[in-house]
Amino acid sequence: MLLNLLINARDAIGESDKREIRVESSVEERQVCLAITDSGPGIAEEVAERLFDPFVTTKPVGKGTGLGLSVSRSIIEGFGGTLQAENNTTGGACFHICLPKWNH
Repeated sequence: MLLNLLINARDAIGESDKREIRVESSVEERQVCLAITDSGPGIAEEVAERLFDPFVTTKPVGKGTGLGLSVSRSIIEGFGGTLQAENNTTGGACFHICLPKWNH
């Protein structure tokens, strides 16, 4: 799931002049979170509402199946976590993964 988000970020930035992918982590009392941010064009408004639906893709025909985000969200939710997406105010997209902390 993390690899899928990183590949999507790489594809989103394409060959633009500003090519940046950032991964940030945070630990809270009951969860661990990751934020994957890219400097691409962001999430198109017409796709945003159904971004995590199966077979929804923003990639050209033949480049994506539209299953990556749907499957990633299902896996994360299976572990009791969340996967959310938003556009940055400065441009690009940000995907947030939060998973519950497990103590052994």
